[in-house]
Amino acid sequence: MANPSGVLGRLSQHGQMLKRLDKLFKASVPIPLNQHCHVVNLRETTLVVHTDSSLIATRLRYMTPSLMLQWQGDRTMPTIDQILVKVRP
Repeated sequence: MANPSGVLGRLSQHGQMLKRLDKLFKASVPIPLNQHCHVVNLRETTLVVHTDSSLIATRLRYMTPSLMLQWQGDRTMPTIDQILVKVRP
């Protein structure tokens, strides 16, 4: 990490941002659901979330409009226009 502006520095920053987003995401989702999902990427304005079952994925998809509305006023969250939920057992 001698060169923080290099590729490894950018990857490290992206990983730290994803870890922070995962904490914020899990705090926004009800307790039984947040144990079965995690943030894996942020592509431009699309948040990518993996779940371990299709049931959890469906419930999260129904929650996405309210989550994005909740995050609009939160300055700690980046601009998110879409949440992509994928099942990864």
